Parts: sequence; structure tokens; C-alpha cells
Amino acid sequence: MKNLIKKGPVIRAFFFSSLFIFYSCSHSKNTEQNLNFFSDQQKSNVEIFTVRDFYTQGKYQLYFDVFNKNEDVTIGRMAIYIFNKDCDDVPDDAKSNNILYSNHVFIGPYKNGVITFFPRKRLKCYTVKGFEKYL
Repeated sequence: MKNLIKKGPVIRAFFFSSLFIFYSCSHSKNTEQNLNFFSDQQKSNVEIFTVRDFYTQGKYQLYFDVFNKNEDVTIGRMAIYIFNKDCDDVPDDAKSNNILYSNHVFIGPYKNGVITFFPRKRLKCYTVKGFEKYL
């Protein structure tokens, strides 16, 4: 560090600005948020076996019955991409900026459970974004 101080203000400024850029890139909000999601392998070990969509008690309700076949992770909640068009026009791997998160759940390894969404309207088309880990 003493040699860095002796080198001059330009090198110090370059060092500290590159250190700041490296730190901010490694701790971006998007990176931290995606670390809580299941990996692709873990996501494939979650089986959705029933989807129920109905309007009752003045609310649109969307329920997913799931089975968590993972050994080491617990489902905390689910996220879906929402599309405002016909599902025939949406590819399976499409992404949207409109993301809806479920209520928090606790579905442990080798357990089944229900994941609940309360969208404000009937959803035309949606795809699964992923599952958040219960921390």
C-alpha cells in the first residue's frame, strides 16, 4: 500500500475506481436476487401436478399443487412471468418484465404443498420463472 501512495494521484484514482467498480458489479441487486432461486437442476426436481384458476370471494385465485423432489432445499415461494397475449404466441423460455410472486410457503424436501397467487385479474398466459429458496 505504501508503494501505491508513492506512485501518484492518477494511479491511486485508477486503483480505487476499479476497486469500486469491481465491488459494485459483484454485489448488484440482480445477482443477489438470483442467488435465492433454485438452480436449473433443482427447478426440474419440482413437479407441478395441478393448476387451479378461479374467481371466488371477490378475488382471482391461482393455485399450484407442487411436489418438491429435492433433497436439500425448501421452497420459499414461486415466481411467474405474466404475458398479456395469447399463449400460442409465447415461447416456453420467454421472459417478461411483469413478474408475480406467490405468498410465502414452506414446502420441504420430498413434501407436497400448495403455492398461492392472488392476481388482480384473470391471467391469460404465464410461465414459471422459478422457485425461491426458503432461508
